[in-house]
Amino acid sequence: MPQEVMVTPQGDLLVHSVRSGVLSRVTDDGTVTPIARNVWGYQGSVDAQGNVYLSWTPSGRVTRISPAGATSVIVESPELQASCDSGFGIGPDGNLYLAPNQCKPTSDLLQITPAGKVTRVSSSIPWMNSLHATPDGRFLGGGYDIYEISMDNYSVSVLAPAPERNLSGAGLAVDDDGNIYASTGYRASSGRIFRIAPGGITTLLAEIPENGLSGIEWWPKTQEIIGGQLRQGGLIAVSLDGSLREIVSGNGIVTPMGMAFSPCGDLAVANDDGGMMALVDPTGKVSWFFDYPSFTPPTPFVAFARDGTLFASVGAPSMPEEILTVLPGGMPGTLVKSAMPCGLVYQDDGTLFVAETSTGSIIKIYRDGLKATFVEGLKFPQDLALDTEGNLYVITGPSDFTGDAVFKTPNDGDTILRITPDGGVSTLAHLKGVAALAIGPGDELFAAAGSRLWRVAANGDLSLFADGLRFIRGLDFDLAGNLYASDADLNGILRIGGFPQGTISGIVMDISGKPVLGARVQVLSDHPIVVGQVIMTNNDGNFNLSAAPGVYTVIVTSGGYVMKSLEEIQVITDQVTTLRIDLLKL
Repeated sequence: MPQEVMVTPQGDLLVHSVRSGVLSRVTDDGTVTPIARNVWGYQGSVDAQGNVYLSWTPSGRVTRISPAGATSVIVESPELQASCDSGFGIGPDGNLYLAPNQCKPTSDLLQITPAGKVTRVSSSIPWMNSLHATPDGRFLGGGYDIYEISMDNYSVSVLAPAPERNLSGAGLAVDDDGNIYASTGYRASSGRIFRIAPGGITTLLAEIPENGLSGIEWWPKTQEIIGGQLRQGGLIAVSLDGSLREIVSGNGIVTPMGMAFSPCGDLAVANDDGGMMALVDPTGKVSWFFDYPSFTPPTPFVAFARDGTLFASVGAPSMPEEILTVLPGGMPGTLVKSAMPCGLVYQDDGTLFVAETSTGSIIKIYRDGLKATFVEGLKFPQDLALDTEGNLYVITGPSDFTGDAVFKTPNDGDTILRITPDGGVSTLAHLKGVAALAIGPGDELFAAAGSRLWRVAANGDLSLFADGLRFIRGLDFDLAGNLYASDADLNGILRIGGFPQGTISGIVMDISGKPVLGARVQVLSDHPIVVGQVIMTNNDGNFNLSAAPGVYTVIVTSGGYVMKSLEEIQVITDQVTTLRIDLLKL
């Protein structure tokens, strides 16, 4: 998540990766060298001595990193906390300035000395997510417009309208000739770079495909604008003629959280700081699905219905609290309002279970949209999992969490409960930092806590299953029985195999016995949750795929033929289930 780009007085290019907490030096050819780790910030700036300052607004912390990589916290205060992207930078006077954004149209302007003294120098200024000092001694801000901030009395005047009325975070840069560059689309599937001449004339410099740029900076060494693609994870250079070059490539995943497999085998992944839902196909290719306020806490989760309808929880601070639904081929819409929803489970009878963290309840949402309370009195219920017997598993806690005005619910828990179909609640296990659950094909329960995956026995005993990850936020199994874990710090999805598997093999033919090439074969299960995969027949009409032991439906379609559905197809470990499927012509 390369959200901030900086250039030192010596001309070095620095990039801060938010979720991994790494400050790196990047050369023109894309060589990346970490210079400091475990340093946290959404925006940063470099002083005349080469010290880097990072603002981490969730905790109200400002950290200094020396040119040698030594780190120190200069101040940490609730006054500096904010839940939305906030402007931060070094002013022409050498002091730091922060415009903490509480997701409102206005903000305050705070001055922070290098020694850490905080002073409110102005109140009710326009919202800004960018602050930038120019070479000629001006101090600029960016948000809905581009502003000049007086260093005499901190009054704010509009310098130019912001292109597209919403700049990217740290989306301002100034070149040697005084041209201002403004970036848009840092949380979108595309963006633009605009150039604003000293006379105020604005022109489009470049279109940025896939994801706009954040943290842009002018790099005199190459005479380019450099910016990070927050959603893609890449680093892009824009020349003065508008041409683009990729310095570092990304993978399209940004702080992955809850996830679920669709009936067709694509993996839908909620991306926290990316503010989007991504789709990962079976080959690992990532694509943008839709914009989605998936910021935490609580953690956003995803579920699918058999027909491909997607459900997603929205409980982020300052966002509408609701369950989104997306019909196949449709756009996101509100299914129901819900109190800071988190974990989701879709049951095969059409009931959606939702954990409401702020009310301590698990609710049921029926097909007609009506809601009913299933269980209440829980402490911060979070992720949910469902087994074949209809038992519901839920993460709760942590017991010592109190919250604050911005972050009212936790990101993880310390207890796993088992809830029977009739609503009986019992404690299954205690596990500090538990954040995600998944039920395997054999009704085995797996839990993620920090960097570790645990197998949870029916009696609650915990056994370590995997270690060495970073920050696991979501778990799910695919049709083949492989376990997937989303790692928000590594910006990656890990697949773990080795579970029991069988094989479904078959041939699709017409009534004359001729093989049907390119028939679409969907293998699908919806008990206890939806999982599926799609494969096409080859030249001989054959198909073959691995599947976890269980019972499936096989649906075959092809142009000019009547759809064929085979129910109750049994897959057994280490055995091949062979099918012959005859299609009738329309």
